[in-house]
Amino acid sequence: MKKRFLSIIAVLAMFCLVLVGCGGGGSDTTATPQEEQSSSGPGKLSGGAAEVEEEDFTAVFAGEWQAIYMDADDPEDAISEEDIQQMRDLGYTADLTISEDGTWKMVIFGEDYGEGTWEAESATEASMFYEDETIDLVYDGSARTLSLIESRDTIVFVRSEDLPAAPTDSSASGKHAGYNLINAEGYPTFYTVTGLNGSELITALEAGGYKWEDDMVWWVNDDRTGDFYVSGKSNYEYPDTEIAEFDVFGKGEECVFVIIADGIHYSSVEETFHALNNIETIDEQWADDTFGVAIVQAPSGEKAFVVMTYNEEMDCYYANIFNDDAISGGLFDELVGDNYGSSIDELQSNLF
Repeated sequence: MKKRFLSIIAVLAMFCLVLVGCGGGGSDTTATPQEEQSSSGPGKLSGGAAEVEEEDFTAVFAGEWQAIYMDADDPEDAISEEDIQQMRDLGYTADLTISEDGTWKMVIFGEDYGEGTWEAESATEASMFYEDETIDLVYDGSARTLSLIESRDTIVFVRSEDLPAAPTDSSASGKHAGYNLINAEGYPTFYTVTGLNGSELITALEAGGYKWEDDMVWWVNDDRTGDFYVSGKSNYEYPDTEIAEFDVFGKGEECVFVIIADGIHYSSVEETFHALNNIETIDEQWADDTFGVAIVQAPSGEKAFVVMTYNEEMDCYYANIFNDDAISGGLFDELVGDNYGSSIDELQSNLF
């Protein structure tokens, strides 16, 4: 089945990098390629009795490019420059490498997305070839932007060297660099839960294709195969406005972060755990394919107690991630109906 190059990006929640209106880039050129050619230039063009050489426009397009904003035929798929900058601050970018050897490669949030060939047609236009598709490239020399266009959907790039210098290690990018916030199947990782504050968590979820639903009081991803919510005592579910004010890993709040993953991707709670976990595992125990517990530790040193369960009726896996406040404050006891300790260290001693 044929897959449109840009529509794939719109569907894959983990990429969240789709499409910006071209804005006329390239239409301001005042000279056609033919007008710019010189009879003494390189290449070959048939021109009467004499032959002239065709200009090579490879250098116009070749290089490292990074997405800065997107628009789409469907306004809901559009991503603003501000949203892309927020993801860049977290260390996640969409990069397009156009090589002089006629090949290109796209890497989105650290994951290889696609590759193919390309060719320049003029100083402002080129074509990228992906499977059986042809995607237009338009270069705007005055703005130094490159628009990748398919139908009415567009991604706009600038050269990586034209972007401001990357933040220092004390910034969000420095803190989170090297950790996937969304895994290969489109679910938030344990680092996202334990390593980000509330506003960063929301940015990561929305950039991963999750949308907040007021009636459910949780996030649901685009293809309805994943959910995420934060719960407290007496079945209280935190609204997004309160989560936005959270410290890292909800410190100071008695809460459990819940990731729900569709069973189409995994076959056991242990497999699901390892697919979501990208931080240190302190200990783990698996009763069977439907239940298990683990203790993990974020780079900050903060520990989390994880209860993995399987819902057969819904065919989905639950990762229930408790912070230490949830243990000391009694939320864990409330949910399990027994007291196994007042800290994660005590739980480890009593349960493992």
